[in-house]
Amino acid sequence: MGTNNICIMSHNTLLSLQSLLSKLNSEQRVILNNICDEILSDPIKIAKRGNYKSFHRKVESVILNKSSYFQHNPTSFYRSMLISIFAIDSPSRIHNLGLTDSILKLYPSAFDRLAKQIENNSSYSYNPTNDFFNKDIRFVLGLSIPCGSSQVFDLTSFFPLHTVIRSLLRPGNVIAFLNYFRAGGMGQWLTLHTESRYLSDFNKKGWDASYIRIAEYLERKTSIRGTAGTSWFYDPQLVNISPHLTYLQKRPIENGAFSIRHGSPDQDIKLATLKSKARQRLCLEGKYMPVCYTILWPRDKLISWAKSQAIR
Repeated sequence: MGTNNICIMSHNTLLSLQSLLSKLNSEQRVILNNICDEILSDPIKIAKRGNYKSFHRKVESVILNKSSYFQHNPTSFYRSMLISIFAIDSPSRIHNLGLTDSILKLYPSAFDRLAKQIENNSSYSYNPTNDFFNKDIRFVLGLSIPCGSSQVFDLTSFFPLHTVIRSLLRPGNVIAFLNYFRAGGMGQWLTLHTESRYLSDFNKKGWDASYIRIAEYLERKTSIRGTAGTSWFYDPQLVNISPHLTYLQKRPIENGAFSIRHGSPDQDIKLATLKSKARQRLCLEGKYMPVCYTILWPRDKLISWAKSQAIR
């Protein structure tokens, strides 16, 4: 188990969050506490079944039902206060998750970033046009776990069978279908997500460190099948188009992982061309169409690779 004396949140961060909440009057605090209680009463159960959309819909419905009480404050204000309330109670939840020490040591800086973001009123508005509120509420509720390299993994995630079956309609996925069952198939897979606000260690060294932390956690949690990451940057086309990103797929694929090809969702096309003029140009010229892939790294293969790094 993780060491309970590892600091999850610094004293200064705690004071910052408490200072933020001191801005609330007694009526606002009561209303926000009621929202917290209602969110905790059901969505956690939904989240444990791996249903992200239901979780977020439930959270949003609770907030919207109470939003009339906050008509004199911007939406981002009470969402930030809600995150702050949950964050203060997070250390006790996190200590009970059975995380490894290498993961627990990431929390102080993660909470520090969160508090500064809210304190500086830069919480990206926490509006429906972005996913930052959903990411932060999962973080403070202990549903998403930081693992470094700007990555988090979900504790309640699954890679469902119907997704694998549907993938058979696309070429090259038959072997992946078989590999899915060899790896244990239906069950819990740690789904990786990129936290686009914090990309300082989004590099080969940072990703390797993240995978090693995850491998340590997988050794402790024997029922988890492995990791699953879904993105445009796992597309094999990038080996020629953006070779500097090749490590993102080569590291797992060369060490026992396998990929499943999906389609070209609008969101992935947008993300693939957002920060690269070269990919934008190739896409406009019809020479490149971003394709979304999932890479699944079975637990035994990932753990074996991580151990090989330790003995170098």
